Amino acid sequence: MLDQPGHKKKEVGMKGGDWYKSLSWKLAGVTILVVVIVAAVSGAFFLRIAISRTVEQTELQLTTIATNVDNSVTNLLWSLNEQGLDVAAQDLINDPLIGHVEVRDETGTPVILLSDSPSVDEAGTDVIRHWIDRELNGLQISIPLIHSSLEYAENGQQEQITTTIGELILGPSLDTVDDHVSDRFQASLQAMLLTGLTFALTVFLLSVLNVTRPLNRLSRILTQAEETGQEENLIKELETIRRDDEIGLVAGRFRQVLEQFLAGRDQLASSERSFRDLIEGSVQAWIISREEKVLFCNRAAAHLFGYQRVDDFLGTSMLNTFPLDEQGRAPHIFRLDELAPKETKTLTEEKRIRRDGQEIFVEGLVRSVNWIDGPALQTVLVDTTEKRRVQRELRDMAVKDVMTGLPNRTLFREEVENEIRKDTERFSVMVIGIDRFKSVRDRYGATVADDILRAVAKRLQNALEPRKVVLARLGENIFGVLVRHQGSNARIASIGYAALDCFKNVFDIQDGHITLQASIGIAVYPGDGSHIDELLKNAEIAMDTAQPLTDKRIRLYDAVIGKSILDRMEMEIALRAAINTDAIELFYQPKVAANTGRLCGFEALVRWKKDGAYVPPDHFIPIAEETGLIMPLGEQILKIAAAQVSDWISAHNLNIPVAVNMSALQLVSEKFAHFYKSTVKRYDIPADLLQLELTESATAEYIDDILPILNSLRDFGCMIALDDFGTGYSSLSYLKKMPISYLKLDRSFVEDLPDSDAMALARIISLLGHELGMELIAEGVEDEQTAQILEGMGYDQFQGYHYSKPLSPDEATAWISRAYRNEEAV
Repeated sequence: MLDQPGHKKKEVGMKGGDWYKSLSWKLAGVTILVVVIVAAVSGAFFLRIAISRTVEQTELQLTTIATNVDNSVTNLLWSLNEQGLDVAAQDLINDPLIGHVEVRDETGTPVILLSDSPSVDEAGTDVIRHWIDRELNGLQISIPLIHSSLEYAENGQQEQITTTIGELILGPSLDTVDDHVSDRFQASLQAMLLTGLTFALTVFLLSVLNVTRPLNRLSRILTQAEETGQEENLIKELETIRRDDEIGLVAGRFRQVLEQFLAGRDQLASSERSFRDLIEGSVQAWIISREEKVLFCNRAAAHLFGYQRVDDFLGTSMLNTFPLDEQGRAPHIFRLDELAPKETKTLTEEKRIRRDGQEIFVEGLVRSVNWIDGPALQTVLVDTTEKRRVQRELRDMAVKDVMTGLPNRTLFREEVENEIRKDTERFSVMVIGIDRFKSVRDRYGATVADDILRAVAKRLQNALEPRKVVLARLGENIFGVLVRHQGSNARIASIGYAALDCFKNVFDIQDGHITLQASIGIAVYPGDGSHIDELLKNAEIAMDTAQPLTDKRIRLYDAVIGKSILDRMEMEIALRAAINTDAIELFYQPKVAANTGRLCGFEALVRWKKDGAYVPPDHFIPIAEETGLIMPLGEQILKIAAAQVSDWISAHNLNIPVAVNMSALQLVSEKFAHFYKSTVKRYDIPADLLQLELTESATAEYIDDILPILNSLRDFGCMIALDDFGTGYSSLSYLKKMPISYLKLDRSFVEDLPDSDAMALARIISLLGHELGMELIAEGVEDEQTAQILEGMGYDQFQGYHYSKPLSPDEATAWISRAYRNEEAV
């Protein structure tokens, strides 16, 4: 049925001499063994019962006999008739049941003693009899011998007197009892053995009829089917075995397995045909070869190597598909002796040659397989030529900046690392940064900022690429330049100035134009760094040091300056960690009325406690503005001030204004006005008590952007002060448009009083402010003389150490209490 050529059939079934292997005989043998075991256990149980019942019966019989002879033996003992006692004892011992007779007097001394039973050690030589004797050992019946007589008492009456004069002891005859128990046990055992043998014979016959014979028939059917190879007839024969037991289940299950086998055989044949069709239609190249000769291939393999027909490729050498090296030698290819049976090796991408000489790239696997006439190599290949081209394009996309088309930071790093590996004597890394570009993006939006970046990239390309350098975009507003074969410092300087020249002309934007400036930092290999990260870091440090300079926009890296930059970076990290913690505090400096000296409000001055000491604001505020931390820092300052105003209202029922200094960068953000309004509502305070102070110089640069925001805040009720007035340039038209409530005279003018020029400027600012409907505040008032001069010029409020230094929240609260007690408050 499942025979294959060259396979010898194995004989199935039992020979005549193997009857003992029959399932029926095995089942019968097991049944007999079980019967014997059950009989043995049951026999022991029945023997125990027989002994127990015999002991009870013997005790009863002995008691009856002893009761019957009690009076006669008592009279014989009372009369000391030894001859009569001997005759009575002999009569008792002659009874088959009695094996021991003993008569004792009142002292326990035996008078008569007869015994015909052996001791337990002597009786019973077989195991069963020995067990019986052990159980009966010590079985005796003892009754007292009591004599009764009538005697006259002292009163003349007769009384019956009873006296125990001895005892009668009877014991059973062991032989008689043994025979009785043995008879009972043998009868029970014979009955059990007969029943067991009958049961075993019945099981044997039933197994022959219901198990062995049907199995032999099933075996004959299978053997015939195997010999004839007619599996279909076998299925018909199996269908005739209709039973509702396990035999029928096995026959039915075998029929199902056979039907599945036949269906699977047909399916296998169909699958083989489909597999050949699949191989022929596969896009993968399938090749079977031996000793470099192609034995089999599909159409995809033939077409891969430039053959129109499969037959043209068959029989050719696989060596023809490999390119020759520079010496004209073929490369190493896998051979059969290099692979274990069924071992698979992966072929990484490698170059191959088509029939027409065209180069292609393939990858796949090779393994050892059993072919028609022996082992062979199976090679499966996939054409990766197109994938390689796409990957090269993706690689270009991965290392090119999408916006500008320049190499990106990844490719720039690779170029620098290549120069380092070459061990070039000297080369330079130049970093070009567009100054304050974040402000440009915030002001004009992302679209305009991107257009500006593309324009900058184009100008730099036109200016620098003829100088044979590598230009790349490293970050949002950062460009990098790799200057190979630097030569003299004059060449690197000329390249730097050529880059700066790109920013001389204005950049056109949607509704106008904008002027940009750039700073350049340079690090030279190997003196300023021996690896790419160090060179880039030091070049960026040099660029950062160039930004504050207006006359020298190009800086070479300097280790000393680099340390100061690193210190600033450390301060930035510390400040970032300090925001939203107790390290940020506000101190409050009072502002008093010029004519009465009464409290008008406070200016909130930020303090940062770092390592137990306060960092001056002019040290960390510029860092916050440069790094963007001014936004979260300003929000925290605003919340602290609002909370303090709320506390003074709730705790002291005092409406005391607090002015908070704001950076123009904060006002440029669209979120600031919303945050201010939500803060006022959150702390439930009047808007005019949380005032804002803006510096004149910073405001002028962003005047067009912040005017709508200032008007929105003014409409909400916010009071706005223009700080440091007179130090910068403010257009009078802008000043008129701005919703300013207070003008603050810069302390530099106050310090110069009573200098004539300072007097003139202070007077002009006072007149200008009052004409525009603003209140005038002079800060930095340190003495009474200065206060009187400014009061004479019409200034409304004073602020300075003449009145109070900046106070902690607790000190400010105490100052308020004293001021109100002295009726100096508003």
